[in-house]
Amino acid sequence: MLMRYDKTEHGFMVHVVFDSPSDGDWQKLLDYLLAHKDKLKGTMVFVHGDGGLTAKQRSGLAEVIKVMRPGFRSAVLTSSRVTRGILTALNWLTKKQDDSSAFPLDGFDDAAVFLSMGIPEKQAARALAEKLGAFPKPGRAAIG
Repeated sequence: MLMRYDKTEHGFMVHVVFDSPSDGDWQKLLDYLLAHKDKLKGTMVFVHGDGGLTAKQRSGLAEVIKVMRPGFRSAVLTSSRVTRGILTALNWLTKKQDDSSAFPLDGFDDAAVFLSMGIPEKQAARALAEKLGAFPKPGRAAIG
């Protein structure tokens, strides 16, 4: 499986990406976001590897984000400095720094602060991230 996702009981989605998703898998994710848009406060996305979205997938995501509840935030955790730099630059240009932010893959705690998670929310998100394979075991690469 190229990506896994679920939500916590506190309204935070955890999304783990292992490679570029197919259009069908990406649409299922967008449908999931739309189905839960009134309950989700934010999402924490772990991107392992260099898999990226196609232009069509980015466009679909942009449309879904427009209808998410006010205050919905996204924290993207990735080892790619280029991806983090691009997201930061886009946030500066669009003045959307409050909506999304990028962090290194080991930046869970900082991402949780950005998402305004309290202790119970953070514990639930960490447990879900572990269950979905966001944190590879030492000496082992993340696998889908």
